[in-house]
Amino acid sequence: MKRDNTTTRRYLSDAGVKLGGMHVIEIGCGGGEVTEVLAELVGSSGAVVAIDQQSKCIGDGAG
Repeated sequence: MKRDNTTTRRYLSDAGVKLGGMHVIEIGCGGGEVTEVLAELVGSSGAVVAIDQQSKCIGDGAG
């Protein structure tokens, strides 16, 4: 079940994350819920790099 990330999306938009080629790094990404929102916000012309100390937390971001 996908979580509703409306509040997260609003916070990121208010912080200036926008469509149009922005490059973002997320440190401490955990399972990647916020990473997914970031990827949607920056669009296909942008990029998101997500890292976490616990490699077992990181899923396959290529999917």
